[in-house]
Amino acid sequence: MWPKPDPKHDEQNLVHGLGVIEGCLCMVRPDTYGWEVLTMREYGVKESWTVLFTIVNSHLNAPRYSLVPVFLTNKGEVVMVENHQKVLAYDLKSRNLLDVRQQKYPESSQLFGFPYVESVADGNQERPPRRK
Repeated sequence: MWPKPDPKHDEQNLVHGLGVIEGCLCMVRPDTYGWEVLTMREYGVKESWTVLFTIVNSHLNAPRYSLVPVFLTNKGEVVMVENHQKVLAYDLKSRNLLDVRQQKYPESSQLFGFPYVESVADGNQERPPRRK
């Protein structure tokens, strides 16, 4: 289990989304004014949690809300999956939340975002022969 940041105020430390941004663990939690997106700059170090940005938006206040950060674009937008149904992009400069796909997926379908993190292991290398 990874160390969570300390809760703000008297709020519970609920995680509404977990992802990876620029190779760092990233989480979304409720904030007094919306949703706070934090990143763990040094994996495993509780004190390294840093607020990346806060989304102030009233339509994102459902109790079973899920917001998963997926990746950071070269334009400075954090792409996220909302409630497994919509793709959103948060522009870090203008602080605007954009709906990437204007239409919502049908209620029966779900959309999952999974960040890809490159590994130092080379999956194409041949394995050494087993010892007998």
